[in-house]
Amino acid sequence: MMGRRKVKNRLVPVVEKVFTDSKRDVLPFDEIMRMMTTSKSVLAGILSSYPDRFDPAGTERSRHGSEEYRRTLWRLVPDTSVTKEEIQVIYNLTDEEMALISTENGFRFKCWQADKDGQGWNRRDIHYIVYQLKKDLEKQRLSKKIKRV
Repeated sequence: MMGRRKVKNRLVPVVEKVFTDSKRDVLPFDEIMRMMTTSKSVLAGILSSYPDRFDPAGTERSRHGSEEYRRTLWRLVPDTSVTKEEIQVIYNLTDEEMALISTENGFRFKCWQADKDGQGWNRRDIHYIVYQLKKDLEKQRLSKKIKRV
């Protein structure tokens, strides 16, 4: 079981606490930064190094005085259980994609797996498996494009 992988960076729980204290699922990078005492590069490294916990949720335009800029939004992946049906809906997976990660006992992609925990599967485990699946499918798509040229 992959579930609740141990985090190596002591700041990961601090970033998670920023989300829980704000009571919001999605926060802009600069707001997370304001609530922490770390550098931009350290925070960016944490957010991008733990794709099972933090998910880029897009960008938004914002203003500071007369300047307009784009803010990166980040989502904290909930540490909850999900059913097979919820997984397909949440991650917008086709039946073919579901077949690529489904096993008799749960979900698996390459060396990553999620075992059933009570009523469902841990959302963070599933999120990481889907993240790896989509990354792999994108690589395959790009390599096919390159070979055609």
